[in-house]
Amino acid sequence: MKHTLKTGLLVIMIMLIMSGVAVTQVSAQGRDVQVKINRFSEWGEIVQNSIEFEHQEKPRLEQGRVLIPLRKISESLGFTVTYDHKSKKIDLADHTGKKMSLTISDKTAMVNNKPVKMDVPAKVVNQLTFVPLRFVSENFDQVVKWDPSTRTVLIDNFTATRGDGRHEGTVPPCFRVFQNH
Repeated sequence: MKHTLKTGLLVIMIMLIMSGVAVTQVSAQGRDVQVKINRFSEWGEIVQNSIEFEHQEKPRLEQGRVLIPLRKISESLGFTVTYDHKSKKIDLADHTGKKMSLTISDKTAMVNNKPVKMDVPAKVVNQLTFVPLRFVSENFDQVVKWDPSTRTVLIDNFTATRGDGRHEGTVPPCFRVFQNH
């Protein structure tokens, strides 16, 4: 009887320890920063897309700012990007003609040819260029929100696109009929 009780307690303790390890692993994975973009669909519906990250691409928190790989934010928001390796200068432009220039490790960016200070500069980590997400998004007229409870960045990108991918402005196509009357 004592042997069965000891074995049962040992099994329960092992199960508790193993479940604690599993919970710790889930919690560690759950601590990653998530980035979601709200936008209009072709028919004017609001859709939300999550940006997927590989292991070394995951967003980083530095000095209270989220840094994200330049490629991910530019692809997700439709920016054109040029990079000069020699000067370490990054030029971004959106479909409206708004421009931004960043230089790696420099806290001053140029937004439409005007200097603007950043809290955290762009940087290179593991051969990936990381940029401050809020700074880049807000300077391209996106609304950025942070949910600390879920560690999620929400970007409102309410620029409508047509079915062929061309941008039509900020009003969904299905509402445009009513604007002309």
